[in-house]
Amino acid sequence: MGNEITYLDLAVLKKLDSESTVEKFGMKINTSFFDAANLLGSMKIKGLIDMQSSIGGQSPITIASEGKELLSTAIQRAAEPINSLDQAILSTLVTGVRELGSLQNSINIRSKDLAFHLYKLKAYDYVDDSIQSAKVSFSLTEKGFLLTRSYRSSASAAEMAPKKEEEKAPEPQEKKHGIEDEIKDLFNLSSFRRPAAKKVPVSSISEVQKEKQGAPFVQGIPSSSGETKAVQASALAAEGGGIKVPQKAEPPPWMRKPVAKKLDQSKMLASKTEFYLQRYGVFLLLLAIFFAIVVIAIIFAVALS
Repeated sequence: MGNEITYLDLAVLKKLDSESTVEKFGMKINTSFFDAANLLGSMKIKGLIDMQSSIGGQSPITIASEGKELLSTAIQRAAEPINSLDQAILSTLVTGVRELGSLQNSINIRSKDLAFHLYKLKAYDYVDDSIQSAKVSFSLTEKGFLLTRSYRSSASAAEMAPKKEEEKAPEPQEKKHGIEDEIKDLFNLSSFRRPAAKKVPVSSISEVQKEKQGAPFVQGIPSSSGETKAVQASALAAEGGGIKVPQKAEPPPWMRKPVAKKLDQSKMLASKTEFYLQRYGVFLLLLAIFFAIVVIAIIFAVALS
């Protein structure tokens, strides 16, 4: 019997009194006569109530011993403090679950335990119930909603505390250079530097030039050979002597040859003509055929007249 007890059974037992009858009890729970009779019949099978049948009169309802024991247990359990299961029920109701069957499926506990905890929450004025058509639905009161919100705030604060400890900067560790790091450093282009150019003294260049050409050379006095002069000039420029290699100067603008504008104009005209012929060639051909037909028609008309 215990596992079949539901909160609806407790709610019905709570509404029964000495004047309750089968014929009028449906009005107390917003249920039709037939639905109320079926509900009372199932409770009689569970042994919670007794019904006395009468012909042509009212059928009184009385609470059986097992029903009284169930109510007594529910009242004792309602005096207990709020626990985690009560918090889970309130949190589920906040999400919009209202029906008893949906609530039981969400919490996933047996119906009798759920009935006791719902009875306790109603006694604490955290939830309110509504019975209609032999079905019960629940809603949170303001007190229950505020309690659920306080539980959520404390839970979120507890979750944030360890996260803040984890967000602290880790202690600096020595960087370990393994084979992979060495390979990365090897292929890191930014680590490569172009070696600085070595300055070649003028004396060494002059000696090499002297060996190649066999010409006399005195340091500081240029040779008569043109190649030797260029080599010496570049070497002196590298040494910072202030001597620059002469480059071929370009003539001033007024001495340059004028550009052939006529050739450019003819090319532009040819390109424009080609463009218009490609784009409008078909239309020009149709226009020419039309004029030819008109001229032939005029000639025939003149000949016939």
